[in-house]
Amino acid sequence: MSPVTGWPHEWVEDHRSPLFTFRSKASTEYEFYFASVLWWLDVLFHAIVFALLIAAPISVLVYFTIVRPRKIRGRRSAVWFWGYGVLLPFLVAMPVRLFSFLQIRSGTFRFVLLSFPMTAIFRILAAMYDFAPAHATRSLPDYILYFSSPMLLSHDNKTGRYIPTSSRKVFKIFSRFLGFQFITGAYQSLFYQFPSIFPNLNPSLQYPGEGHLTLRELFSLLCVKDSFFLAVLIMLYLCTFGESLVFFISLITQKQVEPFMDNPIFASESPSDFWGRRWNLLVHDCLKNGVYKPVRSMGGSKVVAVAASFLASGILHEWVVTIIFAEHKEFYWNGRQTAFFLWQALLVAGEALVGHWNIFKRMNKLIPTYVKTGLIIMLGIPLAPWFFEPYQGTGFYFQTHTCFPVIFRKGSFAENS
Repeated sequence: MSPVTGWPHEWVEDHRSPLFTFRSKASTEYEFYFASVLWWLDVLFHAIVFALLIAAPISVLVYFTIVRPRKIRGRRSAVWFWGYGVLLPFLVAMPVRLFSFLQIRSGTFRFVLLSFPMTAIFRILAAMYDFAPAHATRSLPDYILYFSSPMLLSHDNKTGRYIPTSSRKVFKIFSRFLGFQFITGAYQSLFYQFPSIFPNLNPSLQYPGEGHLTLRELFSLLCVKDSFFLAVLIMLYLCTFGESLVFFISLITQKQVEPFMDNPIFASESPSDFWGRRWNLLVHDCLKNGVYKPVRSMGGSKVVAVAASFLASGILHEWVVTIIFAEHKEFYWNGRQTAFFLWQALLVAGEALVGHWNIFKRMNKLIPTYVKTGLIIMLGIPLAPWFFEPYQGTGFYFQTHTCFPVIFRKGSFAENS
C-alpha cells in the first residue's frame, strides 16, 4: 500500500488498508478490503459536473442547430455542418483534453465518465438523420433531459412523458447496486485466490496480447476458458457501474430508468438476443438510432445495417481504448477491437440469413436454453483476447478493484496493486 495522495480520480494504485483479517481452516491468513467510499463519491461528483456543465449545454446547442432545423426543408446543409463539422469532432477530441485538464488519471474513472460523450455522439447522429425519439424532441426541456442522461429514461408510449419514479424504487436500485458491488468484489477475489484456474490479472506477468496470439492460440481451450472468466468480470463491472448511474439518474431526475443489462452471458438464446436484447442495452439503443436506422433509411439491407452497427461499435471501442489507456500508445488503433466486433457481426448476420430455416427452428425448440447459451458464448468468444488485451495489459483490473470489496492472502495485496 502506498501513501494516499490526491483524490480518487488521480489514483493509479490502490491506497486502501485492510478492514480486518481472518484465518481459514488451513491456517491461511486473509485480509478484507472494503470498497473505497471516497472513490464512489468522487465519481458521483464528476458525473454531476459532466451532466450539468458539459452534456446539458451541448444538448441545447444540438436542439437549436440540428433537431429543430432538421424538420425545416432547405436547412439540411446547416445540420451536416454542425453535426459532422463541429459537434462530432469536438466530442471525439474533447475527453482526452478534459481528462488531462482535470487530472483524471484513473482508467476506471475514465471508463465510467466516457458514457457521457459516447452516448452524445450517437444521439447527435440520431438527430441528424431524424431518428431521435419523438418523446425526446417534443420540447427543449425534454431533449435536455434525454441528451444529458447517460442512461435511458423510461417514457409512457401513449403520452410520451417520462415516467416518474418513487423513493421505494430508488432504494431498490441502490440495493441492487450494493449487491452487484459485493458480487463483483467476491468474483474478482477468486482471480487472486485461485490463479491456476482463473487468468492472471497482473500485467507484469501475463496478458492475452503478449507475443501476439495466433489464430490457432485464440481458438485454444485455454484462451476460451480465460476469455469466458474475463467476459463475466467485464459484465459484472458494467452491471455495477451501470447500476450506479441508474441510481444517480433516478435520484437526480426522479424519473424511471430503463434496465442496463439483462443477464446476457447466462440467458441468451441467440447472437441477436445476446447483442440486441441483453448486453449493454444503452449502447444497443445508441447504435440502433444512430447507425442501424440511418443505414436502413438509405436503402441498406438488414445485414448491411447490422454490419455497419458492429463496425461502428468496433471503431467506438478503438476510440475508447485511446482515452482510457492514453498513456499506453501500443494499444492505439491496432484494429483488434474492430476485428472482435466484426466477428460478432458475422454471427448475427449469419443468424439473420439462415435462422428462419426449418432445421434451425426445430433445433431452437429442442435444445435447452443453457445449451444454446453455451454454444453462443463458445461461438462469440474466440477473438475476445484481442478485446481484453488493453484492459489486461495495463493494470486496469487492479485500478478497478479499488471500487469493490475484495479479499487477498495476507501480504499479497502489494503485488496486485
